[in-house]
Amino acid sequence: MLFSFYTYGDVGLEWCLEFLENEYLQHYDALELNNHIPLEPAWDAPRTVELTCEPDPMSPDPDRQCIVSLSYRLEDIRNIYENFVLRLLSKLLLEGDNSPLYHGLIESGFGLDWAGGVCGMDQGARTTSLHVGVQGVRSAELTQFSQLTRDILTRVVR
Repeated sequence: MLFSFYTYGDVGLEWCLEFLENEYLQHYDALELNNHIPLEPAWDAPRTVELTCEPDPMSPDPDRQCIVSLSYRLEDIRNIYENFVLRLLSKLLLEGDNSPLYHGLIESGFGLDWAGGVCGMDQGARTTSLHVGVQGVRSAELTQFSQLTRDILTRVVR
């Protein structure tokens, strides 16, 4: 059973807590909670998902209607140092006009801009992830995206 208690005004906290304990809470046992969140299982192979939607009427180029994203599973969120380093690395790879992925994917003309919401490091789940998303891509060039992104990352490593 879950209880919520609200107080207001100048009621003394000690008196209030004592009253709640004596009148209500002493009649119940504490719950044993299991708040363990397991890691999601890793995929055996990469996956591709294709979605179709209406064209964007605000797009500056009607032939560049595609959004493409490549995502990488990274690290358990509890590994603080590794995630700090990965967060820093993702900023260096993606943010700013001099970043390698910006230069190779946006400045080169492959895409028009980063895809909002699907670009950067995501630390909102138990396992962190990195997403490289580009919008304004020609449909004929979609198949080149994964290899182009990997080539850029390989050049950065060397």
